[in-house]
Amino acid sequence: MMERSLVIELAGIFYRVTGREIESIVDLKEIEDDCWFITDFGESVSRTATVESAPKYVEVMVRKSLQEAGEFDEPVSVVTHWKKKKGPRATDIFYTALPTRRYYQYLEDARSREASMLIFPLYAVLFGVLKKAAAKGPCAVVFQHGRFADMVIGTPKRTYYSNRCVAFDEGPEQIESLWHTVREDIRNTESDHRIQVKRVLPITWVDTVSEDRLPGDLPWDLEALEGEAVRFEGRPSSVSFLGAVRTLRSGMSVSGRAEKTAFLGKKALPFVNGAALLAALVLLGAGFWAETRSERIRAQLRSARTRLAGIGVPAAVPTVEYEGIYRFIRELDDYAKAPSFGEILDDLDRFHPDGMAVELLEASYGKGRVEVKLYARIQAPFLNAYKGYQRLCRGLRRMGYQVETEEFDTTINRSRFLLRLEKGIK
Repeated sequence: MMERSLVIELAGIFYRVTGREIESIVDLKEIEDDCWFITDFGESVSRTATVESAPKYVEVMVRKSLQEAGEFDEPVSVVTHWKKKKGPRATDIFYTALPTRRYYQYLEDARSREASMLIFPLYAVLFGVLKKAAAKGPCAVVFQHGRFADMVIGTPKRTYYSNRCVAFDEGPEQIESLWHTVREDIRNTESDHRIQVKRVLPITWVDTVSEDRLPGDLPWDLEALEGEAVRFEGRPSSVSFLGAVRTLRSGMSVSGRAEKTAFLGKKALPFVNGAALLAALVLLGAGFWAETRSERIRAQLRSARTRLAGIGVPAAVPTVEYEGIYRFIRELDDYAKAPSFGEILDDLDRFHPDGMAVELLEASYGKGRVEVKLYARIQAPFLNAYKGYQRLCRGLRRMGYQVETEEFDTTINRSRFLLRLEKGIK
């Protein structure tokens, strides 16, 4: 039984899980309480790749690669499930990518609700099962629901492959074909990475095909996760997906820090109230003790000053611990002088080349400096795009930004660039 309210989106269908009851709903507007929301992100792809890039730039390069391949003709957001440096210049990554407009619509819908909601990608659930179950060697986690089969192959330390296989319908022949596709994907992964997959872990849902309808020539043992008895729209069923969800933690959500804090804060509210009451009692007692002790110390000081005055010796100046206070004041001063995100946008707008569209802008504040990462495209012929890019760099340097890293790639009528900038806070 689920301990919290749960909403699941699979292939455009929304499900609400309350205890042992599962029901389909129209959309998220029907959910009025705090919940976890697990979604397959419509229009998304989930894959693994080896990218010629340092780990800190790999998401930018994945976006670039997907757009150049024609898989997305609009800005792309990349959710990273796992990445690891491979050799001196490459990175392995397991990710989910989807249109940025769609991604931010999910986040905005969550923020606009009165109740708290944490968003989790579907493949985070599959990856959680993989990390828990693959200690004995590579295995495949397969979540078959309706005419879809989402799968991930790997070990706790490396993800080799992920994909969504799709059938035309849910008829017996198509489902058999779907599992044959799963089998071929596993075999190809074994060949490509020189591994042997010995176990396949199916995850079940309310519309999963029963094992007696699966092809009889699958070459692995199917070690299904333990199912839980539930009722779907009044009918008894057994699903293992709810057990898989328990591998998630709040920190794995793609929701913002504020949403995570609000959700966890509500969960911890009863404990916080008790702790606050206890703290208040402790402070009250401490205050009474401190006031009594302070009065005794003041009396001792008055007596000491009287004795010192009588013998003509000046009283010693008390030592003040100022380092911490000074450091705090300096930090406040740095934050006050640091350019805001809006001011950074204004600086970019002053030298904005014609046809430039910002796809990613990040600002991080450190000790005495602000670091800016800008990834953008310019829809213009090469010469015009490059001249505009150079004007932007010159203008930013005049504004006090130092260009730490720059990459410029171009095609005939469109160019992209990545800038990492740093500006000191004076």
